[in-house]
Amino acid sequence: MRAILWATHRWLGMLSCIGIVLWGLSGALHPVLSRVQPRAAAMQPPMRSIDTDAAAPLASLLQAAGVERVAALSLADVAGQAAWRVETQPGTTPRYFALDTGGELDGADQMRAIALARHYAGRPDAPLRAATPVHRFDGDYRSSNRILPVWRVDFADAGGLRAYVDTAQGRLVSLTDDRRALLSRLFRIGHNFEPLAGWPGPQRALVSLLLVFNALSAMIGLWFWWALRHNAARRLARRPLARWHRRLAWPLALVMLTFSLSGLLHLWVGVAQDAAPPLRAKLAVPSNELGAVPAGRFTQLALVAAGSNAEWLGQPAHTQDLAASGVASGGHSGHGGSVNLPHWVRFAAGSGAELGHRIDALALAQAASATGAPGTQLRAGVWITRFGGEYGFRFKRLPAFRVDAPDARLYVEPLSGVVARASDTDALESSVFAVAHMWRWHPAWKDAIEWIQAGVAVGVVALGLAGALLFLRLPRPGQHRRPARHGAAIASVATQ
Repeated sequence: MRAILWATHRWLGMLSCIGIVLWGLSGALHPVLSRVQPRAAAMQPPMRSIDTDAAAPLASLLQAAGVERVAALSLADVAGQAAWRVETQPGTTPRYFALDTGGELDGADQMRAIALARHYAGRPDAPLRAATPVHRFDGDYRSSNRILPVWRVDFADAGGLRAYVDTAQGRLVSLTDDRRALLSRLFRIGHNFEPLAGWPGPQRALVSLLLVFNALSAMIGLWFWWALRHNAARRLARRPLARWHRRLAWPLALVMLTFSLSGLLHLWVGVAQDAAPPLRAKLAVPSNELGAVPAGRFTQLALVAAGSNAEWLGQPAHTQDLAASGVASGGHSGHGGSVNLPHWVRFAAGSGAELGHRIDALALAQAASATGAPGTQLRAGVWITRFGGEYGFRFKRLPAFRVDAPDARLYVEPLSGVVARASDTDALESSVFAVAHMWRWHPAWKDAIEWIQAGVAVGVVALGLAGALLFLRLPRPGQHRRPARHGAAIASVATQ
């Protein structure tokens, strides 16, 4: 039995060695990726105070422009001019109309995207190479960014700086450059086997198989380390490579085991969750039903879905100093990003009358509309102002209001009506992955942990390569005429 386990350990280790090397070296890139990430100069969108008292009648404005139904409507600043941003269908090219005159503003969405990109990059006068709408994910704008459509704004500098911005919420989704993109691609090639991305079934099967091989090889190796510990020093005295393989095995095989099992769980649960399309409370309001606009000065004002109805949700200008001082847009905040809550006020869509500050009822209505769940099964939870736990950075949006459903938690961004769903399985995967794979134990230890983890990843590579060399150097069965010598070889290697 021991000989069978020894042979299994050798062959599984050899078969998974390519995965060990690629995963280890690409994992060691992680702290480098964190440090070459271009830093945003601003962490929240520009908040211009807009006075709606002088607004042209909204329903008449839209009907004159041929807009019969509204899927999204919000205040926007276009080159210093107050305007309405209007979508007639979700995700379509928005139209902009001057707030005071109602005249349509040509090219306004591109102008707004460029202004947002300059704001976040901190380059108000830098020349640009291009500004391009993006309607699908690609190699540079990955599906992990979740938000579509966006604008890609390229700066004309040698580093290839580019910003991806969402004009609907005024948020920065991603900021990258050529160096970061190259290192990210190398990371994905080694960590995700990206060249196989065109064949997702075989890609997942291959990665899963190698992870299982890694885990089994690590468990058998740990068993041999313990079972044959008594005379290992004597028998390995003249085999330095085997001796070092054994020394590295105890701590690093445990790490390899936790990395493999948490990676396997993430592959089948976390990646599937990332690929799921976002839920959204749909807004479809006939333009002739839009009555008075809330009066006053606002830094944010949008028409939002509220179950089968619609409401205005706004942030009065006089509350801006009390509102988000962090990443109010929930955009490019980083893994440890947090926000303060904006002081939103609800208004009736027909009359513009104030409905109060309670956002929980609005979030419940949006969650029920997006998921189809009966409102009686939902319970208002708490505001989420920091990424962490089951609602991690991959969800991209802050702040969010948590709504508890019987079998899941629903995280609602009221201003957009987008709802993210997290089940108990998702929560378990997020916790295991954060602790066992990413080592996110404490925000204050982040930098030190990243470098320690990179060193451990290189050590795992060394462990795998040492095992591969031992595999290649060990005499094969049939090369010995006497069975005793072959058995001695097995016993010797089994002590590694």
